[in-house]
Amino acid sequence: MGFFDWLFGRNPRSNRDDKPGDSPGKTPAKPPRPKVLAGLEDDSPFVMLDTGNGMVTMMDREAYEYTYGESQAPDPAQRDLDELLTGITRVRAVAAGMLDGRSQEGPILLDVTAPEALAAFRRCWRIDEDPSTFSHCMCLGGPTLELFHGPELAATIGMQHGRAIRWKKWKHDAVLRNGKALNDWLVANGVPRQRLESIFHSPSMGFALESDPQRKQAEELVKHAEEARRSGDLRQALDDCTQALALDAELAVGHGLRGIIHHERHDYAAAIADCSEAIRLGLRRAEVYFTRGVAFDCLGQPDNALADCTYALEVDPTHVNAWHSRGLIRARLGQFAEARADCTSAIRLNPDWFLPYWTRGMIQHQQGNFDGVIGDYTEVIRLMQSADIPPVIHAVPVAVPSRVQQTDRMSLAAAFLRRASAHEAKEQFAEAAADYDEAVHHDPEFALAFNARGQFRLHRQGQVTEAVADFDQVIRLCPNAAEGFVHRGLARLSLGLDGCILVAQRYARAPDNGVRAVGHNTLDLPARILSKRHCRKQSGHGRSE
Repeated sequence: MGFFDWLFGRNPRSNRDDKPGDSPGKTPAKPPRPKVLAGLEDDSPFVMLDTGNGMVTMMDREAYEYTYGESQAPDPAQRDLDELLTGITRVRAVAAGMLDGRSQEGPILLDVTAPEALAAFRRCWRIDEDPSTFSHCMCLGGPTLELFHGPELAATIGMQHGRAIRWKKWKHDAVLRNGKALNDWLVANGVPRQRLESIFHSPSMGFALESDPQRKQAEELVKHAEEARRSGDLRQALDDCTQALALDAELAVGHGLRGIIHHERHDYAAAIADCSEAIRLGLRRAEVYFTRGVAFDCLGQPDNALADCTYALEVDPTHVNAWHSRGLIRARLGQFAEARADCTSAIRLNPDWFLPYWTRGMIQHQQGNFDGVIGDYTEVIRLMQSADIPPVIHAVPVAVPSRVQQTDRMSLAAAFLRRASAHEAKEQFAEAAADYDEAVHHDPEFALAFNARGQFRLHRQGQVTEAVADFDQVIRLCPNAAEGFVHRGLARLSLGLDGCILVAQRYARAPDNGVRAVGHNTLDLPARILSKRHCRKQSGHGRSE
């Protein structure tokens, strides 16, 4: 096979070369592997080959594996396409090639959801199943089509010169019976024909063109912005990004980075705007989708957040933060089985990050799996203690801690508290007592821990005097919360003291915290009781460092 045959994917087989007795299209023996100069050892998308006679060739890894590897993928089949196309609800075209089954970064050419347009789209997809037509073009092709089933990306299919398609499900490229029909559909739905022809005749080889001087200056500013962000100077980082975008308003990476910076500055609306613009301009990076998703969640839009975490995982299935955040969002939506599976995936990718164990433990508590709760919070405690945590922090009195660093001792106290409650539910009272003690030891200003231990001592151990002492601490830390006085009053009542009068007087003056005392009955103290130092809502996502 000559160089231009290799470059344009021409099939080296022809009927005139078939030997007598061979079936048409019989696959010949694979050529000997050339010497690989670079690329295989570092998972590069490209490999450099010594093809002999002093010639060095750059080949994308897919083409290398197709030509010299042992792919076991099936041949193209119309039934596979028919099954895929049946459920398509959205088609997006990207002005870029496809590598490793994913679209490269590029502008969005169209994004279609209209039912009549999708019906016409389905009629364009008929392929030739004759094995003699199978080949693999050695360019990356373009444009690339992303096909969705609802919010899920169902398939990514690359177009090859307007004549064939490439799908990672298949070993070979498949020739379209009527490539013109698909090309005309793209034009009818908004892709300029001249732009389409330009992509077909200048297929992506995976190399970017040299930037113009103004864009290069903008890119340098973005690099400086990232350095400033990593050093913690978010103001300088934001200024650098804004200057870069003043030079080149369509610099996708600039919008993406500025969106991340806005998020870290808690400006979630601005983060969404910049990340959305980066995506519109063709930036396909998991971190951008993830950042926008967390911003959506912080603004109370869990459905959009869930979709963006899913997009992030389609771009990068190893994005541990997206796995955890999707699990967290699903847990809040009551999708506990799916949430637990997502947290397990995050743990598999980074078993040394405590937050997915925390979230999974919370989910298992909701499901009543207290053995699982104990196991997960035992691992949280082990990981946090191994991080040499300093002696003062504050527990997050919500279901899941948010943005807590592994050096945050307050979360260590909360982990002991959660494990204690699971031991108590299993009537393992000795273990529960030990964990309640650890919780107040690690954070002496954690009102919720004192309250929980006080109720445990009062109702499980009959230690009334010790329970009163714990409720004293609750009142010291939260003097305006009625619940502490209610519980202490009930404990003192059992000692024959004047608890009822104190309860009634204090409860009449205290702010309404949503707890009502009727006679001597009261609800358990809710997780709203905070220490004076920590009274802000937490979002729960966190990041794996």
